Amino acid sequence: NDAISYLNVARGTLDALSAIVTRQQELAEQGANGVYSKQQRQALDREADALGEEYARLVSSTVFNGIKVFDSSGVNTMVQAGYG
Repeated sequence: NDAISYLNVARGTLDALSAIVTRQQELAEQGANGVYSKQQRQALDREADALGEEYARLVSSTVFNGIKVFDSSGVNTMVQAGYG
């Protein structure tokens, strides 16, 4: 059950990260199409920057039971599936 909960936390965070990346792509396309003024593109850029900060915050702060889910420090998390 702990492994299922761990994976659910990871999946929920990955869903949020995916939404951020999708929105950043939309902002990039809007900013590049030439329709918006300089001020509007600056607002798009500020939103993209804020989304980037939120992405980094989610990656660094997602924790399950004291274990950082997206930590790349070399700590391996093992999940047993089935018997043995």
